[in-house]
Amino acid sequence: SGVGDEGGFAPDLTSDEAAIELIVRAIEKAGYDTDEIKIALDVASSEWYSGGKYKLPKRGDVLTADELTDYYKGLIEKYPIISIE
Repeated sequence: SGVGDEGGFAPDLTSDEAAIELIVRAIEKAGYDTDEIKIALDVASSEWYSGGKYKLPKRGDVLTADELTDYYKGLIEKYPIISIE
């Protein structure tokens, strides 16, 4: 694990979904459920933008804006995400 750019906890995880699943487990371990507690993501996607596309750091995929939007929609359908900044 390490420290993120803004000083937050930054564990070394294999994927975006692994990070979200870790958060969901923490919510449940704290005695809550995902009907009570939701997740807000600050994805900092402007940091990945180059040449009209987005390169996802963990996956290495290069996506258009529409493809990135679809990726986020998939995450929202699968996890208790209430906001993406």
